[in-house]
Amino acid sequence: VPKTLCKAFEVTVMTENGVKTILNQGCNLNRAYNIAINEHVYGVSFTPISNWGNTDTTTIYSFDFQ
Repeated sequence: VPKTLCKAFEVTVMTENGVKTILNQGCNLNRAYNIAINEHVYGVSFTPISNWGNTDTTTIYSFDFQ
């Protein structure tokens, strides 16, 4: 596992009903996730919590949504 790969992270969205967490991953081994959201989203937040190398830097190469 690459040391800079996110180990733990959280994805939250802002909808007309407020902010809610749609994914809270504590032991990530994947490089990509597809998350279906069946409501209108006004904002998306990705929060890296830790990486596999326990360093202060986690590189995010892509964060796509549609």
